Amino acid sequence: MYYPAPPPRRSNLALIVVVVIVVVVVVLVVTSAILYILVSGLISPPVPPHPLVVFGLVQMAGGNATIPVASTSREIDPSTLQVGLIANGSGSSRSLPPPNGSVVLIAGGYTLRVFWLDRDNDQVFGAGDALRVSGNVAPLPTSTTFALDLLSTGMVAEVTWTTP
Repeated sequence: MYYPAPPPRRSNLALIVVVVIVVVVVVLVVTSAILYILVSGLISPPVPPHPLVVFGLVQMAGGNATIPVASTSREIDPSTLQVGLIANGSGSSRSLPPPNGSVVLIAGGYTLRVFWLDRDNDQVFGAGDALRVSGNVAPLPTSTTFALDLLSTGMVAEVTWTTP
């Protein structure tokens, strides 16, 4: 007695194609995840550029010098700024005064005050504000060359003038 012939084998080609595609996708996803983990430690957030400040022309009135802030690249947190004042080659620097306040600086043997005039009362240093330099309850000394520096982690802006 003979057994009947087995039915012809079906080709599992479709199943093989699906399995190969799934394996390729899984390998790509795992490889991408490993590369992301390895490279993500090398990527750092962008460092914001130093702020840029443009001073306007120095305005002399009543023996005081007012330096308007013509423009800034962005408004600046005043706690990150220092103001330096040089007269006849020597000077000093301190933190920016509080809004509408002043700091005392010694420059060229003179005791001078630097005021921050926060004209828009927004508590940040920006365009429209001004710095005023005066003698300590007296006008600025005459025939003196001054330089006012605005400093952050580096030089932000500088203006130079000579009193009449």
